[in-house]
Amino acid sequence: MIKSKKAFLFGFLILSLLSTILLIGFTKSAEASPGLITMSLTIGGTQALDVDTGQVGSSSPDTDLWWEQVTSTERFLVPENGAELGNLGIVDFDSVVDCSAYMLSTDPINGSVDNNTIPEGTVLVVRTNIGNYAKMRIDSYGYDLHVTIVYQDDGSPIVNWAARVYRVEMLWNNSMSVNDVAVSKDGNYVVAVNGTGIYYFASNSSNPKWWYLLDTSLMSVAVSADGEYVVAGSDSGYLCYFNASSARTGQQLDGVTWLSTYLFGPVERGTLDMSDDGEYVVTAGTGYNIYYFAGCRGRSGLNELSDWTYAASDYVYTVHISSDGRYVVAGGIDYLTSGGCVVFFKDANTTIGWTSPDWYASSSLTYPITDVVVSDDGYAIVAINNNKLYYWANATNLSGDPNATWTSTEGSLLNLWSVDMSADGSDVVAGTLPFTSLHLWAEARGRQGNQTETWVKSENVNMYDVGITDDGGIIATFAQDWENATYYPKACFFKSDGSMIGEFDLPGAIPYFAVSISGDGHIVAMGSGGSSLYVFEVLEDSSPPVIEDVYQEPANDTVTADDKVMVYANVTDEESGVKQASLNYTNGNGTWITVKMTNLEGNKWNGTIPAFLYDTYVNYTVVAEDQVGNTITTEEMGYTYQYHVIPEFPSFLILPIFIIITLFTATILQKNKRKTGPTSKC
Repeated sequence: MIKSKKAFLFGFLILSLLSTILLIGFTKSAEASPGLITMSLTIGGTQALDVDTGQVGSSSPDTDLWWEQVTSTERFLVPENGAELGNLGIVDFDSVVDCSAYMLSTDPINGSVDNNTIPEGTVLVVRTNIGNYAKMRIDSYGYDLHVTIVYQDDGSPIVNWAARVYRVEMLWNNSMSVNDVAVSKDGNYVVAVNGTGIYYFASNSSNPKWWYLLDTSLMSVAVSADGEYVVAGSDSGYLCYFNASSARTGQQLDGVTWLSTYLFGPVERGTLDMSDDGEYVVTAGTGYNIYYFAGCRGRSGLNELSDWTYAASDYVYTVHISSDGRYVVAGGIDYLTSGGCVVFFKDANTTIGWTSPDWYASSSLTYPITDVVVSDDGYAIVAINNNKLYYWANATNLSGDPNATWTSTEGSLLNLWSVDMSADGSDVVAGTLPFTSLHLWAEARGRQGNQTETWVKSENVNMYDVGITDDGGIIATFAQDWENATYYPKACFFKSDGSMIGEFDLPGAIPYFAVSISGDGHIVAMGSGGSSLYVFEVLEDSSPPVIEDVYQEPANDTVTADDKVMVYANVTDEESGVKQASLNYTNGNGTWITVKMTNLEGNKWNGTIPAFLYDTYVNYTVVAEDQVGNTITTEEMGYTYQYHVIPEFPSFLILPIFIIITLFTATILQKNKRKTGPTSKC
């Protein structure tokens, strides 16, 4: 009997331990955000490409693709070192999301002149020799291949920016008037100018890092990619250049590195730009002249002269420079026709003296041009006037008075106000007013003729200024909603597929705004003409919430038919926050029931499972969702929860109770036998 009791107690302890283990909460660390990288490259004839690094050169153990030239006309794109390649044909580049959905092989792809299977616009999928995925578009075909690549650096086959999830936060605002604002490409610095001077901010602080006050109003500003070099234009016709900007602090009493010579007119917003390295500056806001300054980082002193000047017979409203300073485009009014003009300069960084543009477009431009952009490689130029958007492809090879390669559909747009373009010229975004909308044209490099938009958003909304990231993945705009009775200006953020990331009301802001966006879009600044400077952070949120410390009351080995089960979980999301949690349960009949959980306090959530009949097995899982729609379940984390409804007396107690009753009965009978004594035979 003693041995039986010991065995029972040992079994009971083991069951208790297992129950405790099952009730312990579980945690799964969030996966790293996907690392999408966009590259615009040229693969020369006979050269090879390492897709993982973007390096072009001779074949090596690291290269993935070889642009083989068998003869002057026989060519093949050859996977190397175990890389795989798939030809999707001419398809929408943005529609290619999951590379694992396509068949890849190590077979060469024919690119011969007389049997070319990779013409311009072709999209290919690559699996590199180290197992990463990329999609590649042929932007131009010939002895050299010009390509755009979107590369995933973490092994995931997902290669679409639109598949990414973002949220927006307003970091800060400063109650200052703003004539113009610029964000460094790396997103670390914000520079604003107004009627009192220039103000330089770290992007995470509303207090200026340094400032420089003038007696004249500053109208325009540009900043280098790393924030080290800043140039501002004044209404009195001068450029003010500042170097070593990130190291400066406080009020700069004598802080201008160099000052230009008089430029014969105000340097207005939209008419000043700088190359990424701060070495080249162009301005055209002074009326009839365009001025180009090279070697800017080594200059100092007063009355600095431009390296070249274009004396136009037209009034120039807008100018833009490529990231390397090589290409310049400007737009304005042609006084001979009273229409518009676009002028283009290639090799601008090596030109000296008085010069003329490489081409001058005017005959097809009915109205003055108000905004222009050039792609980083000089391939694409986009311009707008008040009723049409114009796009010139292969711009470096044009001459004379070229017509645009494609335009927006005749009469479809009125009062175009602002335009911007991704670094490679693939995505174009434009804003219109009054009471109109935001428009985007994807796959812009391959379009021809009259073109309709890929999408239109925010109808009946004024779009005062727009900005798009280098990769085209994020769009920011300052807008004013005239259907809203308050008419408040808004900051609006969109993904490349047109879905809205977020919006913020800006009460009291004057509807004259400048928008500037960092290269990757994580910092956006908007400046109001008379009220405030706003800085936003766009954060990628691809991580679901974390579910941990899941337990139930009563415990899973004590639930009877009269018990409701309370399930508790700790749910957190450090990025966008927890939106909701729910409890899914089933009694094994194939039907799952969902119950919303209640946020009790802090991160603790609770849900209730109703009572079930004896001998029912109940399975349940906890589901959590964050503010941007990322979801996770405990089942996906690899954990399942189950309990068994037991009778009022659990089965493991029945045997001990039976033994006790039996022993008690036997003891009573034995005592009674002793009292009565032996039975008489008489």
